[in-house]
Amino acid sequence: MRLLTCSFASPSEFLECYSVESGEGALDCLTRSSLDIGQPVLVEVWFPGLPNPTLMRGLVVAVRRGHSARVRIHSGDGYCRDFLVRLARGELEPEDQIERSHRRIPVALPVTCRIEEVDDPATERLVGMTHDVGGGGAWVQSAAPPAVGTRVSIVLGPLHGQTFRLDGRVAWLRRDTWAHGFGIRFDAKQSRDAGRLRAMLRRACETGWVGFGGEAGLGASRSWG
Repeated sequence: MRLLTCSFASPSEFLECYSVESGEGALDCLTRSSLDIGQPVLVEVWFPGLPNPTLMRGLVVAVRRGHSARVRIHSGDGYCRDFLVRLARGELEPEDQIERSHRRIPVALPVTCRIEEVDDPATERLVGMTHDVGGGGAWVQSAAPPAVGTRVSIVLGPLHGQTFRLDGRVAWLRRDTWAHGFGIRFDAKQSRDAGRLRAMLRRACETGWVGFGGEAGLGASRSWG
């Protein structure tokens, strides 16, 4: 997927470029990239007051060649969309959000999570999917998340035919309509797998092409302007 970076001078400018479309929302993004209607993309959004740039999956539904594209937001990233809109409207406080040093890419990958206990072998397992992944952590969808502070060991992937073994700790929980699961903060000192994952994510962002999947379920729309 092509990565589009959309920076807005103010929250109000972001809201001016956002519109409700088919209940999923759409965003007008300035870009000189050559895009086609129906093309899946990742949109990175930033405006003053936003703790971290936010990435969402989307689908190009209209283009103005050499100028801009209208991107319909993926329904699976409705939580991120609603967070941005509410923050821009002043309905949320940005200091309540977690600041991150690593970019998180929205992607659904299989994950096996083992619950690590201090005195006992790790026998309890959770099997699910990620919601997003970054060099410093991941968000795992789960109806029965471990408690905050729990040590976990996860196997992530396959991603490009590779799997990644990572250790960390449950940093936060979320229970709502869009996002039911838990966030893992990876250990600062990690294995070779952590380095390989960070390198892969960094290359994807530097090249502007992300090939991790998870973009199914979007339909093309129309040309505009």
